[in-house]
Amino acid sequence: MWTCKECLEELTEIQAPPAIDEDGIYFVCPFCNHRNILQVVKYPNDPDDGPLTLGQFDA
Repeated sequence: MWTCKECLEELTEIQAPPAIDEDGIYFVCPFCNHRNILQVVKYPNDPDDGPLTLGQFDA
């Protein structure tokens, strides 16, 4: 679950799917259109390690 840093709305990954561009990983809040930064929490070394895990951190 994500929290928009602008409007504080709580969102699921379905409501605000993560995206990546030249500036990094982020999601856009569907309520206020604020771009929210995401960071990699866990990067799998091989497929048996499970999926990539993303998280939000206070900047």
